[in-house]
Amino acid sequence: MCIVFTVITTENVCHENTINIEDIIISCLHGSLNDENYLSSVDMVFSANNFTSDLSKNQNILLLLENNNIRTLKVLPNLSKITSLSFKHNVITEVENGAFQNIFHLKSLDLSYNELSGETLTKDIFTSNRVSENYEPLPLENLNLGNNKIAFLKHDFFVHISDLKSLDLSNNPIDILELKKAFVHLKKLQVLNIAQSGLSFIPYSIFNSIPIQKLYINGNHFTHVPSSISKLSKTLWFLNLNDNPIEEINSDSFSQLSRLKELHIDGMNKLLMIDEDAFSPLAMLKILQCSFNPNLKFFHSKAFNKLKKRWTLEELYIHNNNLRYLSEDLAIWQKLNILDIRGNPWNCTCSLHWLFNFVKKRQMLNPEANIGIRCSYPTQLENSSFIDADNLMQCKDEKQNEKQESNRKRLKSSIISTIKYERARIHELD
Repeated sequence: MCIVFTVITTENVCHENTINIEDIIISCLHGSLNDENYLSSVDMVFSANNFTSDLSKNQNILLLLENNNIRTLKVLPNLSKITSLSFKHNVITEVENGAFQNIFHLKSLDLSYNELSGETLTKDIFTSNRVSENYEPLPLENLNLGNNKIAFLKHDFFVHISDLKSLDLSNNPIDILELKKAFVHLKKLQVLNIAQSGLSFIPYSIFNSIPIQKLYINGNHFTHVPSSISKLSKTLWFLNLNDNPIEEINSDSFSQLSRLKELHIDGMNKLLMIDEDAFSPLAMLKILQCSFNPNLKFFHSKAFNKLKKRWTLEELYIHNNNLRYLSEDLAIWQKLNILDIRGNPWNCTCSLHWLFNFVKKRQMLNPEANIGIRCSYPTQLENSSFIDADNLMQCKDEKQNEKQESNRKRLKSSIISTIKYERARIHELD
């Protein structure tokens, strides 16, 4: 059940607070808030509305101050019940020391799409007004600094927020060597996003003692899978490598990532081939996304070779590549819950008869499955669906072909024997 009501302020910039069992959302979006009025507006919302007094322990308050014209993030008023705070899509260049000192339960902070730099971001931003010799860090777990102007972070930047579990630094001009000292303090980090940051390598030392489970390094300049990722072999289960100039995935690419469950290698314009044993090290792989690779023509029949004894893959997405053929030996197809092969220029000869049958069976169970799988070759079958192509070619399956060939050989042998026998009789009569 959800209750919607409106919070009214004198400036009418904060509205549509939605209360459900778990969350209260206070929205101050697309308003006229700036450095002069946003603090008073926020304070007015909380003082004029008594909805915080009846909160249950499980409820969260999300304060959204997005899409405004705030340049300096000042020390916020007493918002002790706030758990999530967003200032994304402002023009923030500076954050005052102790800006969040009155938000004791802050779990998530979004400062993305601003003008922040490494020079202005210091550890003192996260200091508390609770003076103590044994300083307790803020309970912040999720920090989004994406889409700013951050080339580096000071080595002690994370000292007061060492409980971070998720960090987003995507779309920043990062100098990766300048980050490794700062990361030393992130002993609990599970999710790291450094996508679209102009990276061409990652040093081994950056992952020392960091238990990262999900890593986003898509949209960078890697020409091969960074070997330093092997440092995460005990924890990493999700990897996004999309949109990197990698030409080949081979047996060395993921050699030590045995715990990986989900892999994304989409949108790689230079990817040409998936080689033998490319995915064999991934003993727990459940989801493989390998789509929108316009030059991917070759998918080795033994790419999953060592996984067949203990098959774990459930979802295989290889749509919108440049594949013309797949080997029946590639996968244990019947164990896949999802197979998407649309948008490839399939060469519809009898060598793909097994795939025609597989698709036909899937469509009988789910008519929507793989609609749009069409032939590109040969010319007479161009744009035909797999099912139409199969009917037109009247292919027999491999076992039928083998049986027919065996019968053909026996018949040939019998005819030859008969001919020899008849010739021998004729010679005897002569």
